[in-house]
Amino acid sequence: MFAFGSGSTSLTAGKYDPTQERNPPPLATPLTLPNFVTPEEQVSSWQDGRPPALSALLAALRKPSDICLDHLAAFNVRFNADTPFQNLLSQPSSDPAFFPDLSWLSLEDPKEDSTDATTTAEKPTLSNGRQVPGVKEFRVRLEEVRRPNQEAFSAFTRAAAEGQKPPRLVHLRRFWEGLDNMAYYWDTSLDEYIPLSESATEERHETPPSSPAAKANTPLPPAEGSEPRKKARVVSPPGAGLSSIHPAFDHLMTPKSHLQPRRSPPPPGPHSPSTSRRRLVRRPGVPEGSYKGNRIGNGSGMPEQYRAETVRAFLEAICWAFGITFAPPRRHAHLQVGKVRFPVRMTNIGWRTPQDRKRARLGLFEGPVIGMQCRPEIDFGGGSSSSSSNVEAEQAQQLDAMREFGGLLYLAQERAKEGKVEKRAGSGKWWTREPRWGGGTGGEVGEASGASDEKAEGGLGTGGRAVVGAGSSSSSSSRKRASPVQTWKEVKAGMSMWDSKVRYEAIGKPGGGREAGWDEVYMVSSVRHHVRIVKLRVHAAYLDWLLEGGGGGSISSSDRSAWNAPQVERTRWYDLFAVEDRVEAMTALWGIMGYLMRGQD
Repeated sequence: MFAFGSGSTSLTAGKYDPTQERNPPPLATPLTLPNFVTPEEQVSSWQDGRPPALSALLAALRKPSDICLDHLAAFNVRFNADTPFQNLLSQPSSDPAFFPDLSWLSLEDPKEDSTDATTTAEKPTLSNGRQVPGVKEFRVRLEEVRRPNQEAFSAFTRAAAEGQKPPRLVHLRRFWEGLDNMAYYWDTSLDEYIPLSESATEERHETPPSSPAAKANTPLPPAEGSEPRKKARVVSPPGAGLSSIHPAFDHLMTPKSHLQPRRSPPPPGPHSPSTSRRRLVRRPGVPEGSYKGNRIGNGSGMPEQYRAETVRAFLEAICWAFGITFAPPRRHAHLQVGKVRFPVRMTNIGWRTPQDRKRARLGLFEGPVIGMQCRPEIDFGGGSSSSSSNVEAEQAQQLDAMREFGGLLYLAQERAKEGKVEKRAGSGKWWTREPRWGGGTGGEVGEASGASDEKAEGGLGTGGRAVVGAGSSSSSSSRKRASPVQTWKEVKAGMSMWDSKVRYEAIGKPGGGREAGWDEVYMVSSVRHHVRIVKLRVHAAYLDWLLEGGGGGSISSSDRSAWNAPQVERTRWYDLFAVEDRVEAMTALWGIMGYLMRGQD
């Protein structure tokens, strides 16, 4: 819990030396990344015809793997891949450049930089009233992002190179701690599988398993100190507990006639393990021999929380400069299509904190601004050339594209709630206004009045909530709850699906003119140890069609040919273990956050 003076709170940092031999982990997971692109023949324009019955099509799904091109075609969405991050912003020519200048990427002293020499009054402000972060804030984070992996990891192990001090990590310390955890499963830069020697291999094949020589040459666990292990369990002989009470029980539990003389250890043979290098235990599914490197497993065995914590720490270090905080959605994330709600994956959401400190302390958020989606799937095909494997790979790519698109549509629907009032399920219907009982003789439960009902009604306040007396204790057992009968009597609409602590707002939405009615939704998508930025350009009429149907008859003539065809733009995949990719991902996020949080009149 507490880390007084310790390098890290990680459970694995510094426990495995990559230069020492140990039991080999499973082979590394093959690197395949999803990169679905919409075929030209799949995009259709149905504004002149009847829109598809999307709700019925999705309700017929039985499992996620049933997703195919027909479902993507029903959404009429186009996916584009490997878009340069500079092309993600739809900014007019009058807007300033939001992405950092090339001079910002140099690690010179930011105090001497002329771009940050403006006075406080001349600096532009963000939509939350903060000043736009400048080159100083960018370079402080850039210095930590550019550190080599092993150098940054030494901050947790206190094992820096000779003559160097452990690096000082401030803004991205949690990111590096999470990346260190991921390196034990994904980092193959130091992988070295050491095969068994020829003599040991021949002996293993020639010596029968049941022979005394094979028993003498049984592989031993790694030497003490090579890797951590739990304390060995001590197995007590039968009767050990009774003999410790009184020696007289020894002859009852272990007769002297059955005692065997103690065997001395066999003399070291020509192939017995030496003290410098012992033969290691071979597990099924892993190569024979020993291993040197960072990994203790492969990507399929990594806990999912490592990826989520690492990506969130990377985003928070950048977005905190713009007043953005990340938190998971407090209501279950779902995509509403008609009257059906489909669950989607949304790991965290970037919210704007209110300017009012009282509202901020109450946990109120504004937005959403940007989304974050981490997916645990690792099999996207590409490992075999057979036709069946190719079909499975295409299905995996289509399913992953649908997951990304579903998360983007969920964010778009949340942003579209700005200025609207929630319409709960059953609101205005007779069954949410009239009592459920028709007034027949005998009452609702078979009697006109029950003693238990009267007792329960006497201790309850308005709305069936518990009322605690002044002299009662504050424990949960003393609180009175509504009886099932009273809960059944309560007439009201369905449960609210909106978060009462969120002021919904489409922050960073494009301005008027040609962009009126359009929204741009951004999300950081992550699989394996990679991230990319995804953008959805969607029209308000398309979101209304998802909720209520219709054909977009009230839109302008300029948007009539494009409102029903949302566009998904995606950057290339950025490897978090590569320094250049981390720098480019940080530069892209810095510009996008500056664009979304820009001050608007």
